[in-house]
Amino acid sequence: MTTQRFYVATYTQNLPHVPSASGKGIYQMELDPESGQLSGAKLVAELPNPTFVAVRPDGKTLLAVSETEHGAIFSYEIHDWGLRIRSAQSALEWATAFVSTDLSGQFAFAANYIGKTSVLAYPINADGALLPHVAVDCHEHHVVREPHEDPHAHCIRPHPGGRYMAATNLGTDEVYVYDLQGPDGPLSRTQIVAFPSCSGPRHIQFDASGTRAFVALELSSQVASLMVEPATGTMTLLNIASTLPAEAQDQKNTPSEVLVSPDGKFIYVGNRGHDSIAVFSVHPDTAELTLLENVSTQGEVPRGLVLSPDAHFLLAANQNSNSILVFKRNEETGILQAGDLFPCPSPVGLAFLP
Repeated sequence: MTTQRFYVATYTQNLPHVPSASGKGIYQMELDPESGQLSGAKLVAELPNPTFVAVRPDGKTLLAVSETEHGAIFSYEIHDWGLRIRSAQSALEWATAFVSTDLSGQFAFAANYIGKTSVLAYPINADGALLPHVAVDCHEHHVVREPHEDPHAHCIRPHPGGRYMAATNLGTDEVYVYDLQGPDGPLSRTQIVAFPSCSGPRHIQFDASGTRAFVALELSSQVASLMVEPATGTMTLLNIASTLPAEAQDQKNTPSEVLVSPDGKFIYVGNRGHDSIAVFSVHPDTAELTLLENVSTQGEVPRGLVLSPDAHFLLAANQNSNSILVFKRNEETGILQAGDLFPCPSPVGLAFLP
C-alpha cells in the first residue's frame, strides 16, 4: 500500500515558549497506513520558524508561515523529491501563527498572534504563487476583559460549505465569522461569537456536515462545541468541557489543537502541560461533550495534531521533546492506542497531502 506523505513545520529559533529549538525548517515524512510506522524526517525547505503549514486542495502547493520578527507567508511547489520555493508575501506583523486556504484554493489566509493586523487574505495564482494581500481584518475588544489582553489571532479555517471562514482570537475571547463573497471581499465579517472571559479561543475545527464546530480554549483548559447554520455560517455556543481529568484540574495546562473524527462522533484535543490527548464523544443531538480518556503523548508539549487521510491514525507532535507519537484510532469507540515514537526536531504544525 502506498505511503501517505505529510509535512512538518518546526521551530528553528529559541523563544520563551521554545527553550531548545532544534529544527531547520520544513520536513517531509511518510506514514505507512498499515503499520503506522513513519519514515525519517527529511529536511525539504530551510525557513526560520515555519510553525504551521497547509496544503492547497489540489495537492500541488504547500503554504507556510514564518513566526519571526518579520512575519511572512510562503508558497512552495510540491515535488516527489521535495519542495521548491514559489513566492513569499509579508504578513505585516510578527509572530504569524497560522495558515490555511479556502476550500477552492483561491485564497490563502494568515493569522497574526501579535500586531494590529489580525488576519489577511492573499489570492493564489493557478501555479501556486501568492499575490499581495487583498483583504485584512483588525480584531478588537468588544467586552472589557480583566486582565486586559491585546488581540491575539491564532487560527483561521474554512467552513465545509465553502463560503465561510472562521478565525479565533485568544486575546479577545471571540471567534470571527467571514463571508468569502461579502461586500468587503474574502474577509467580510458576518458574526462575532463571544466566549467566556479569559477562556482564550485558540483553534477551531468543523465537523464534516458543517453543523458543528469545536474550539480549543487555551487559557481555561477547556473545549467548546457550537451549533453552526450551514447556509449562513452563524454559530451558537452550546457546551464547554474541561480537557483535563478530575485529578489534574489544578495542573498548569494549555490546550493546543482540536480534531474532529470524519463521522463527527469524537473530538481530540492536545494538552500541553498535562501532555496528553483528551478524547471526547459528541452527543448527536445536543453536541454535549463527554470525556472518554486522556492518553499520554509520551513527550513534552503536544503542539500539533493531525489525523491521517483515512483517519485510522492520529499523530501528535511533541514540540519540546523532538518527537512524533503515532496513535491507532478505534473508529467505533474513538479510543486511541499509542504506537511508536519517532524522532523529529521541534515539531509544530503537521499537514498531509490530500
